[in-house]
Amino acid sequence: MKKPSKKTAPRKPSVRSGIKTGKGPEPEEKVHPLEISKILIPIDFSPCSEKALQYSVPFAARFGSQIVLLHVVETYPADPFIGGEVIAEENARRSELARRELDLWAERLKNLNCKNVTCLLRVGKPFAEINHAARETGADLILLSSHGYTGLKHIYLGSTAERVVRHSNCPVLVVRN
Repeated sequence: MKKPSKKTAPRKPSVRSGIKTGKGPEPEEKVHPLEISKILIPIDFSPCSEKALQYSVPFAARFGSQIVLLHVVETYPADPFIGGEVIAEENARRSELARRELDLWAERLKNLNCKNVTCLLRVGKPFAEINHAARETGADLILLSSHGYTGLKHIYLGSTAERVVRHSNCPVLVVRN
């Protein structure tokens, strides 16, 4: 038994960025260039982070982007043998040192003609806080550095960059040193 053939109208090709279907004049579709209005740059104050800053300057200039510098302080967990007060004081000290260093890095960017620079300091797991900050700030791009650990170092230290890429809701540019 032969199935009746279905006659369907041919599919009309879509108009994308100036591609024409050849069937006469078509309405112009506005083509929007890649817009990067906010770049999140997680830094750990290492030479690798310096490389990420080097990439951020031309990106910010090209797109007129705001740069958001982010540093995540991993706090020491409470230890009953040491005492919660000692741990809390050390965590507060580390956060204050990080805030000062973050402000210095922002000042360096401003000296390189990046006028729209803001700083964020977070406490927690770096990959989780980076992705949370990207969503919260509405970042269009995360530009971060990777230390490039392999082997046992990668297993024990993990890869923050890898986790950020895996969980990010926006594009991520990873810069290797």
